[in-house]
Amino acid sequence: MMQQYMKELEQEPFNAEEFVERLAWRTIAETKSDGYEGDFNPTLLHESFVQALKDLTLLQERQQKKCEKLEGVVHDDEAMFFQEIYNLLEQNKQAIDTFQELDGKINHVATKVLHLGDQLDSVNGPRARVVDAQRLLIHLSEFLSNGPLLSSIFSDPYRIDEAADIIQKLYLISQDLPSPKFETVKRKIERKYCDIEKSLIEEFANAIVNEDLKRMKEIATVLSQFKGYSQCIDAYIDQSQAGCLLSKDVFGHLLPLCKYNYEIIKKVFNNHEQVMAKFVLNIYQLKIAEYIDQRLNSKLGSYSYLQTLYELYSKFKDLRRDLQAVIGTRANINIAQIENYGGETFLSEELAIMILQDTKHAFESYQNLKTEQQMLLVLDKLVNSLLIEHVDYAVELGLQAVPVVEGPKSPPHFVLFYYVVLPLVINTPKYNDCIQKKKFVLEDIERKINTGLDRSLIAIATWVKLYLQTDQKKSDFKPDTDDFDTVASPACKAVSQYVSGIIKEIKAKLDGNNVTAVLQELGVRLHRVVYDHMLQFQYNTAGAMVAICDLNEYRLCTKPMGPLVAELF
Repeated sequence: MMQQYMKELEQEPFNAEEFVERLAWRTIAETKSDGYEGDFNPTLLHESFVQALKDLTLLQERQQKKCEKLEGVVHDDEAMFFQEIYNLLEQNKQAIDTFQELDGKINHVATKVLHLGDQLDSVNGPRARVVDAQRLLIHLSEFLSNGPLLSSIFSDPYRIDEAADIIQKLYLISQDLPSPKFETVKRKIERKYCDIEKSLIEEFANAIVNEDLKRMKEIATVLSQFKGYSQCIDAYIDQSQAGCLLSKDVFGHLLPLCKYNYEIIKKVFNNHEQVMAKFVLNIYQLKIAEYIDQRLNSKLGSYSYLQTLYELYSKFKDLRRDLQAVIGTRANINIAQIENYGGETFLSEELAIMILQDTKHAFESYQNLKTEQQMLLVLDKLVNSLLIEHVDYAVELGLQAVPVVEGPKSPPHFVLFYYVVLPLVINTPKYNDCIQKKKFVLEDIERKINTGLDRSLIAIATWVKLYLQTDQKKSDFKPDTDDFDTVASPACKAVSQYVSGIIKEIKAKLDGNNVTAVLQELGVRLHRVVYDHMLQFQYNTAGAMVAICDLNEYRLCTKPMGPLVAELF
């Protein structure tokens, strides 16, 4: 019976009234099964309830003992776990203390290591320079002797990079040796300089054939310090463009050729933009010109000649457009034919005012007639005539006229500054779709102007860098005599004169905040060029005075570029 009670008591949910009802019905059912068919027997039901109470009381006592036993076990486990947690907390505290102590020791050791490293650097730096100087002196003594060079470094083809580094330094040193006492030595060094340079160029050509981009980059990096670096670029261009005119579709073949070689040029050459510009110019000025000459110089009648000329012109034109879109924008170069149109700006304030006046009258007329559709057509005409066909066309021509710097001898002259004029303000009804269209057109024009200005600033800074590298002499800052004039060097004066002209041009052609922003950006770029340039030289006392004069000249020249540039200089 106890099991029956347990099953009923453990049911979910438990209902006491139903439990009593079931007990009563079971008792009545048992009396009927015993053959008792009389009336209801309360005595038997009472006895059944009394017995059930005794059983439930006994069951409660048993369950209470089980609960007390389980509670005891739980309390014991709880006490044990609390002790384990306490022990773990103590261990964790000890570990934290140990970690902090170890961290302090590490910091202490690191401080000593850094201090020791600084001491080693202070000792190793001069020592390394002395070792390098000793090595150069040893090799210089070989060139001073009358016999042949005995060092294997100049005869071992596998050590050509090391030999190139030594001969390049010796060549720079030889330029400061007085003549005619060391004229023989200077010629001997120059011959070896030319031999190694030639060997590097030949190895570079072999690396091109083997498509060894890693070796090509190594050689190009070494040759960038030599005078014949341009020959390295020419070798790559000649070899990569060989046979480009043998294709059936010459013009269709040139664009994939440029794409393919642009990816290689980016991996091999540090100045990949200038190399790509030269690559494309070589295609236009040599390859395509040769191809056109071959096609037109053949014996053709007048009709065939004109037909061939028209066909070639159309394909020349399409190729330039595709190259400008794919290569020119990525390499930030202008591959279009540079034309200044005789200084013509193609922007007319009078024409713009006339267009605005005509548009205003049209708006007034249609406003009286209440024809909004016609007003939208007038707005479209205004945007197309004034912004697209007039302003955007002029800006596009100015963008194409941004020059590519090819060397230090010819400073770049800019036409773009003549195209950027005072903004033309348009007063029109402001429908949302019209505003969006106007915003799109104006943003496109501003983007083109910003691109042109950025290319112009790059060209200016590039020319200044090339000019200083070429015309600034080492003897300017390290003269052999103390008899000198406290004036700026000739290279500095030439750069300052050119930059002053550019500043005047910018102030004359730009307006408002554009002048401040462009001049400041140009000044920051020029400061970086001059700063890197001055770090390349060694100075004696007299040369330091010349350097101070140069810096004063640069500071005076760049003063109109704003307070930030003045602070930098």
